[in-house]
Amino acid sequence: MPAFLALGSNLKNKKDNCEKALSLLKEGFDIQCVKISRWHDTKAMTLQGETHPNFLNGVAKVNTDFTSFELLYICKTIEHELGRRFSAKKWQPRTIDIDILFYKDHVVDTKHLQIPHPELHQRLFVLHPLHEVEPDWFHPVLQKTVAELLQDMLKTPQ
Repeated sequence: MPAFLALGSNLKNKKDNCEKALSLLKEGFDIQCVKISRWHDTKAMTLQGETHPNFLNGVAKVNTDFTSFELLYICKTIEHELGRRFSAKKWQPRTIDIDILFYKDHVVDTKHLQIPHPELHQRLFVLHPLHEVEPDWFHPVLQKTVAELLQDMLKTPQ
């Protein structure tokens, strides 16, 4: 089944962190990366008064036989293995962040997993690399393609 994962890092060697996560998906769990975007240097989202290093962000299209919940568990396992420590405060620096953007055309809305990712259409650092990978992918909730979502976001004042 096709799934789209957003990867980001703003600590240590950011590119190595992202590439190691992709390697662990393949080697540790036999999840095949079909296509990977370029890596984008983006300003970190922060709480007021805080500054953090820029992020390196990208998107990978993968094929997996795991369920969406198993894939979430795998992503969290890889994040932990690569040194991610979760904070009660949001938008804190991290060695790696892996989010499931889409899982086939499924819609999931639980406490621990929302697919499609509920904020992907509001984040250029997700839409730009996602557009590189699959511009015609259809958002099953918003009823628009990734290209249309990106176009809408680019029209919105930042």
